[in-house]
Amino acid sequence: MKKLISLLILSLIVIFNCIPAFCEVKTEENNYLKIELTQKKLHSRLAEQFDGHEYCVTNKYNEPVSIEKITLWDDANAKVAYLTVKKDGKEVAKETMNTGLKWALPTLSLSVIASAVTVPFKVWSNKIGNEQAEKEANKIGKKDLKQINLKPKEQLNFTTLTIKKHSPILILTFKNPITEENMEMHLK
Repeated sequence: MKKLISLLILSLIVIFNCIPAFCEVKTEENNYLKIELTQKKLHSRLAEQFDGHEYCVTNKYNEPVSIEKITLWDDANAKVAYLTVKKDGKEVAKETMNTGLKWALPTLSLSVIASAVTVPFKVWSNKIGNEQAEKEANKIGKKDLKQINLKPKEQLNFTTLTIKKHSPILILTFKNPITEENMEMHLK
């Protein structure tokens, strides 16, 4: 028994030490700025079709750095993403009834009765799912990413959405504090 418990504890230690390895962080930096990209877990219906990404831009220089603009490629508009996953109550009711009709013969029509009883509950839970997806979509991509001045050690955080298994491309244009020239950083 002691060996089994020891083995279980040892395996849990190994598993929990490996979890941070699965959280991929992409980094791009120069003498002035550092950009980090991490996966953001979505907690609503959006997670079925979209991935969340969180960016953190940090000023590493000892003077303010002026960001002219941040351009994102392959990112999804949060409102469009919400409308993509939103389900209508009539559509959910129809799916539920069709499932009951499909199993009507083998269940001697009991599945039709059960489907009719569950329709209001499914419509209500669908409404809650739509509201959660809308709230999460409203939190994503709300920042204006032009003409930002970052003080020393200051960070700029923002989130984006992409279609599953795609990665956004960020192009950050900023003024070099020494030469006043525009410079670009890319993070893929």
